[in-house]
Amino acid sequence: MWFHRGAQRGSLPLYLEGFAHTAAVLQTEVALERVAYEMMEDMHKDGVVYVETRFAPVFHTDRGLHWDEVVNAVLRGLERGKKDFGVEFGLIICAMRT
Repeated sequence: MWFHRGAQRGSLPLYLEGFAHTAAVLQTEVALERVAYEMMEDMHKDGVVYVETRFAPVFHTDRGLHWDEVVNAVLRGLERGKKDFGVEFGLIICAMRT
């Protein structure tokens, strides 16, 4: 419920506060690769044949990962998911600014 309320706050910074909970558990390469892989599995189960996933690497650097490490971990998960589930993918990287 709190996540949906955040989407109605009329401000991008306030909306993005809701992602703090999700991003907090996605601060390692292992977690990022796993979530990307599991997303591909979910897409397959839903009958999706192509997905474009969008995220901002900067939200996954709180514990010292570099942006390159974040992107590479996600790509590993997506590639493994493509191999295992046959779902094609594109990746949209969001560059955040203040």
